[in-house]
Amino acid sequence: MIYICKGIGECCKAPCTLCNVCCKQCGETCKCVTDFFDPIMNGPLGPYVIGTWIVALLVAICGGLGFMSADCDEAVIACGILIGIGVVHACFAYYLQRQIVSGIMKRGQQPTNSKELAREAGNILLYDVGFCLYIFFFFGAWGWCFYSFAMMSCGAGAGFAAAGILIFFGFMSTFYMFGWYCCNCFAGSVGGKIPSFVQGGPPQQQPQQQQQQPRPVIMGVALPRFG
Repeated sequence: MIYICKGIGECCKAPCTLCNVCCKQCGETCKCVTDFFDPIMNGPLGPYVIGTWIVALLVAICGGLGFMSADCDEAVIACGILIGIGVVHACFAYYLQRQIVSGIMKRGQQPTNSKELAREAGNILLYDVGFCLYIFFFFGAWGWCFYSFAMMSCGAGAGFAAAGILIFFGFMSTFYMFGWYCCNCFAGSVGGKIPSFVQGGPPQQQPQQQQQQPRPVIMGVALPRFG
């Protein structure tokens, strides 16, 4: 009888054991995801990179639905190109962030200094071949998104939403990048820090002021402090 009771007890503990195993696996998975996204979100242009990836995911979903529901070959081609544009935007956002970080680290600086960020962004703007090619792609793809509405006029369903998202992204990313660079230039020139939600990364901590030691007093007279 005791063995039967032990068997029933083990069966009752099985769900708890399974739950503990699942929780452990979920914890390890979450840690891997966190380790991957932390350097991106805490790096320069972190919100821009994550936002671009979200846009690319939405474009892929809408473009895929439009691809399957398209009523003509031109609409199918347009949806495929829209998905490709989103992928290129997502890849370049990550590339730009890594270029900024690696350039600053090569000079032995930290990628949290506004002056260094503005300086490295300027170097990329002037000398980086990938950035130069992307500028032509960006404006060409943005203009083509308007033309894609004509290609999908026969019917593309969610493909129209994909084109609209990319057009909206073109406006917002231009304003964000311009504002980010100007804020870093201004903050670098005055020796300040820009807000973390614009910069990306953890909030900047201000150095604590050194507490002054009290001056020694002898017989009611305060002596001068040396050193």
